[in-house]
Amino acid sequence: MHPFVLILRGVIAFILGLVLVLWPGATLTVLIVFFPIFLLIDGIGAIVIGRRNAKEGKWLSFVPMGILEIILAFLVYLWPDLTVVAFAFIMALWAFVIGLGEFFLSIADKDINPFARLLFAIGGIITFVLGIVVLAYPLSTSLAAIWLFGVFFLVYGVLVFVAGLWASMHHAKKSA
Repeated sequence: MHPFVLILRGVIAFILGLVLVLWPGATLTVLIVFFPIFLLIDGIGAIVIGRRNAKEGKWLSFVPMGILEIILAFLVYLWPDLTVVAFAFIMALWAFVIGLGEFFLSIADKDINPFARLLFAIGGIITFVLGIVVLAYPLSTSLAAIWLFGVFFLVYGVLVFVAGLWASMHHAKKSA
């Protein structure tokens, strides 16, 4: 992967994270505006990387990812309100599936230590209740999740940026 692409991805992700964390009152608007831009740029970059590395067989991991990111960018741009509601429903669905899975695991798997089974049951119930809360308050839970995404993008942006700088220095040593 070209170091410039890594550096650019890191900077864009960091800026997105910074905006999401610093302006929590406008996080949904910021996410709806900047996230598709990030997806579009990252998707195009992934396709370019995949095409450049086609001979090495690396295209299969980058090109589908890039195409999916571009499609998601347009969907988020075209239906911003639906995106927020869908995000909350996806979080709730995840919580229901995980919650029920852990709860039923605690009942069905007799090989697990009884204390661990109790913890799985409690964790499953709490996770299921989280799903109910997310459905009851989709906007609030979406804002909280977006703040967490902001923190994620800050960390991810720094890591990718540093990886790009490292790759750039390594690339420069190879060229010399």
